[in-house]
Amino acid sequence: MVQLLLERYRVDPDSKNTDNRTPLSHAIENGYTVLVRLLITQNSVDLNFKNKKDRIPLFWAVKNEQNEAVKLLLRERIDIHAINFFKQTALYKIILIKRKMAILLLENKFDITVKNKNGSITLHLAVL
Repeated sequence: MVQLLLERYRVDPDSKNTDNRTPLSHAIENGYTVLVRLLITQNSVDLNFKNKKDRIPLFWAVKNEQNEAVKLLLRERIDIHAINFFKQTALYKIILIKRKMAILLLENKFDITVKNKNGSITLHLAVL
């Protein structure tokens, strides 16, 4: 469908909605890697375009832990040091997300003494 709209009807692949988001950011957010790949190849798509909260497509990929989309974007002409409205980089954002998830588990009585196959407990990983 997307390819048809782009090729036959010449729809702007970089069109913005009322939140100033592009089809690429939605494809990334929803994990549609095939569409991400297709949209990235469109010459008119600005891979560093910021929405109302100053998020570039890389932020959507990191925020939604879309590893394939991150890899695809890193191969392209993106600003990996871009900052969002909160002055956060994509790297800062993923560390913050993972930290929040870890705290959520800990606050809900997650057992931190469980050992992995190497005998490591949560503390071993926390200091790495």
